[in-house]
Amino acid sequence: MRTYTPAVSRFVRRRRPAKLNQVTVNCGQRCHRSPARTQFTSQHPRAAVNRGHKVYHLAHRPTTSSWFGFSAQIIDTLDHGQLFEDWERQHGSVFQLPTLFGMKVVILCDPKAVAHFFSKDTYTYRQTPATRVVHELFFGKNLLWAEADTHRRQRKALSTPFSNSAIRDLTPVFYDSAYALKASWDTSLQSTTQDDGVTIDVQAWMNRVSLDSIGIAGFSHDFESLSGKSSPIVAAFESLGSAPSGSFMKVAATLAPLFPWIYQIPSGRKRELDNLAAVMTDIANDLMARAKVDRADKALERSIIGALIRSETSNSTKQMSSEEIIAQV
Repeated sequence: MRTYTPAVSRFVRRRRPAKLNQVTVNCGQRCHRSPARTQFTSQHPRAAVNRGHKVYHLAHRPTTSSWFGFSAQIIDTLDHGQLFEDWERQHGSVFQLPTLFGMKVVILCDPKAVAHFFSKDTYTYRQTPATRVVHELFFGKNLLWAEADTHRRQRKALSTPFSNSAIRDLTPVFYDSAYALKASWDTSLQSTTQDDGVTIDVQAWMNRVSLDSIGIAGFSHDFESLSGKSSPIVAAFESLGSAPSGSFMKVAATLAPLFPWIYQIPSGRKRELDNLAAVMTDIANDLMARAKVDRADKALERSIIGALIRSETSNSTKQMSSEEIIAQV
């Protein structure tokens, strides 16, 4: 979600440079040759090209609408992954689409291009205002929202819990969650009296696995969602995910590149986002309070919550404000 530079153009044939004032980048769409990139499907990274950078001609898909391009089609499509896979087969792993009012979107499906895009610091690639508004609504002013010096400072503060050795030490946590998931599924299968088995909502269970694993590994707290314990954050996410997108949100998504503030207009989805933010803030405050009481616990030293506590009292370049710390959680 940052500024697109000529470095990515090495993956395409170099042609006569085109002078564009702005172009956006959609990176990591689900493509059939790289299932690992599905994690970026729900987010559409967008970026603006700095004046003076060269942007090379890419294969592009013609559109019949000079006003909206493919914006409306993308928003109305239920399976975005399949849509972009079809386009990739026709135009290659790096191509561009016309969107709202003549703006252009560069689609990256090449694994090396995706790796390059996300490995660069935020001085090279900048988020568009619309993307930053969405990130702030969902997560607050955390590492996903931050750029430039702020991003570097926050990343330094969180470097310890994401080191290779720290991640290796957390491997048993994910195994434990996998075994707990298996045990829950086995119980469901053994308790059913139906001849045709039992229906399992895999996505819902994966959400529980993620919540429990992240809670234990990052914050030394077990949400126990795999054991059936209810959690306000799970309820808030399920409410947000199950609510259909209304006409207003489709219009907002279409116009957001030009009018980022449109996401701030009160609506049903905005109220759900505010509720989710309030629930996450309450949980973050509770986790921070517990961690400060158990500061002597060695398990906190290399955890995310431990790094956040240290950054709050640090006098170095790693110091973060209380608002930033809560947003990271």
